Amino acid sequence: MTPASVRYFGADLKGKRLEATDLDWTFGDGTPVRGQAQDLLLLVCGRTLPPGRLS
Repeated sequence: MTPASVRYFGADLKGKRLEATDLDWTFGDGTPVRGQAQDLLLLVCGRTLPPGRLS
């Protein structure tokens, strides 16, 4: 994901830092949101995740 990709999907990630727990990948600055890369991608694409998938 690039900043342009995130803007395309309209995800509001201001003040959040996405951190993958299964890959060496981070995106953004701010409060950490941690989870598997596939779940973070779904979040960026505007999908709703079941409770407990992200921390």
